[in-house]
Amino acid sequence: MTVSSIEVAKRLPFIDALRGLAALWVALFHLIYIVPMSPPEWAGVLRLGGFGVPLFFIVSAFSLCHTMPLHHESNRTAAFYLRRIFRIAPLFYFMIALHTAYAIYRGGPPFPLKVYFANASFLFNLIPGQQEGIVWASWAVGVEMLFYVAFPLIYRMTSSIRAAAAFFVITIILSAAANYLVPKSVFQYLFLKHLPVFALGILAFRLCGQIKTLRYKKLIGLSLMAAAVAVMAATMRINATLVEYHIACAGLFFFIVALYLCPISLLVNRVTTNLGRVSFSFYLLHPIIIYAMTPTWKNIHTAIHGDGVAYLVCAAIMIAVVTVCSEILYRAIERPGIVVGNKIISKLFMEKATAQNPRKDPEPEKNALPGLSLTP
Repeated sequence: MTVSSIEVAKRLPFIDALRGLAALWVALFHLIYIVPMSPPEWAGVLRLGGFGVPLFFIVSAFSLCHTMPLHHESNRTAAFYLRRIFRIAPLFYFMIALHTAYAIYRGGPPFPLKVYFANASFLFNLIPGQQEGIVWASWAVGVEMLFYVAFPLIYRMTSSIRAAAAFFVITIILSAAANYLVPKSVFQYLFLKHLPVFALGILAFRLCGQIKTLRYKKLIGLSLMAAAVAVMAATMRINATLVEYHIACAGLFFFIVALYLCPISLLVNRVTTNLGRVSFSFYLLHPIIIYAMTPTWKNIHTAIHGDGVAYLVCAAIMIAVVTVCSEILYRAIERPGIVVGNKIISKLFMEKATAQNPRKDPEPEKNALPGLSLTP
């Protein structure tokens, strides 16, 4: 394949690790503000865990670029869309049902039908007042799904570093215009605000494809990592302006490139990559688990003197509970959904290939279409 020097079809451990770290960062951030409680002073970066979501976005765009050639070069865009639907929808629909049941359990009514339709169709990001979704923290899913719709076209438009950089500049202009024209309450979750972040993921992929053979990769990677941390430290804050937000995301961009060049074991290891495997379940589950366990957090806070220590104990319990539940949901819902989608895609494209190229004595093992496996 000629679209990138990064080998397609290989899993990228540093990408899985970043998914896991992003989900963990967001969860630790929500633990602070849902309960609420304070982390130790040395862990102040956890208060900025909202930036775990744009980290997700950058990683998602990078990952899609990594796997898209499997569909692009064989003209199977439909398979890309089916893959995304069966990867996201089963768990998301389950979480909608869970949140509905939880709302009724707490004495509230079910949501209006129009709200269910907006969420089930993944259009809620386009509807003011509904952008946050039924599922807590699912606004990011609404943004992500709109990016999926546009991605095959964007991928064709950004086939080089220069094209990806130009696309990033265009998205910055669109985002700035939307910030001027759209009310703040709507713009906060709007797809156009976050489109430049996805563009950074595409640019990171194109850049990594060119620097793969650099000498002194480890040294360059560590230097980039230090620069990225400096940029993020200077611009990341809870109520960041749009300019600060995008500059901070540029820091995340350099951090991802640095980790590609130098995947340090402190960040890329078996624990973080396994967490990345179940990161979608972890992300969608953690808010409702944190909220439901509020009495537990308050009891721990009362029993332990010192906010910092109490937070660390609660964080350890939260991580353990959410990880176990996420593993269960991954095995019970996510993975079966992926398998079903894989079978549907294989059947659809097998029948199409057979109709176009009939054989008298077909050999099943030779008819299998490569590159359509729905691995998570």
